[in-house]
Amino acid sequence: MMLSRAKPAVGGELPQSSKRKKKGRKIPKLEELLSQRDFTGAITLLEFKRHVGEEEEDTNLWMGYCAFHLGDYKRALEDF
Repeated sequence: MMLSRAKPAVGGELPQSSKRKKKGRKIPKLEELLSQRDFTGAITLLEFKRHVGEEEEDTNLWMGYCAFHLGDYKRALEDF
């Protein structure tokens, strides 16, 4: 099978509609992630807030709660 050099097999740029969708995304709330049982996303959000400096007083407790529900009991114990 001959491949054409005039037309690339793989596209390099994303369409404009995909670029706009990514810009319009919002950061989910912790309560939304917990209600969806997305504990990995919740831990990621809490770690990001800790890194940025927006850490709240109960962040460690929520990190332990999420780690427990993910089955990472050692990390949960350390966070509690």
